[in-house]
Amino acid sequence: MEKCIIPTIDEGMNQKWRFRNYIAENLLKVVDQLDKKKLNKEFLSVIIKLFTDHADQIRETSWKIIEKIVQNVDKDYLKNQIWDIQKDKLNNSKNYILRIASMNSINYLKQYYDIKFIKNTIIPEIIKKGKEDKIPNVKFVACKVIKDLEKYLESKKDNSMKKQCLDFIKSFNNDTDPDVAFFSKQAADELEKN
Repeated sequence: MEKCIIPTIDEGMNQKWRFRNYIAENLLKVVDQLDKKKLNKEFLSVIIKLFTDHADQIRETSWKIIEKIVQNVDKDYLKNQIWDIQKDKLNNSKNYILRIASMNSINYLKQYYDIKFIKNTIIPEIIKKGKEDKIPNVKFVACKVIKDLEKYLESKKDNSMKKQCLDFIKSFNNDTDPDVAFFSKQAADELEKN
C-alpha cells in the first residue's frame, strides 16, 4: 500500500487545496494500516508536507494523523520525530501562521508528550520564541498555549514552573497591541484561579 500512497501524495501536494485536503482526510483513515517501520522513513516526509500546508484544515488533519501514529508506535515517536518539525517551524518559519500552527499542534498533542519533556524542553522553547517574536498573533497564541500546557501539567506541586509561566504571560499585560494585552490578562487570570 505504501508504494502507491507516497507517490500519490507527492503528486497531490502540487494540486489545489481541496485535493490536498482530500489526500489528508484519506490518509487519516488508513494511517493505522501502514507499516510501522515505514512511518519513520517515507511517511515522515508526508507528515512534514501536510504539517506545513498553507491551508489550516489540512494542517489540523495532519495533527490527527500524527495522533493516530503515536497511538500505534513507540511512545517516544513525538519527541524523536515530530518535535523537531514543530521546533523548526516555531523558530525558523518566516510565515507567522506556521509558527502559530506549530504551537497549536503542540497543544493539541500535549497528552502524548512526556511531562518532563514538556516542562524542560517545550515550555522553555515557546517562552523564548514568544518573547522574541514581533507578531502580536504569535505572542497571544504563545500566552494561550503556555497557559494550557501549565494547566495540563497540574503544577500545583511545582510552584517554580507555574511562576515561570505566569511571569511570561504577565510580561504581555501592558503590550502595545490591545489583543495581546487582553489575551495575556485573560490567560493570567485563568492560571491564577488554580
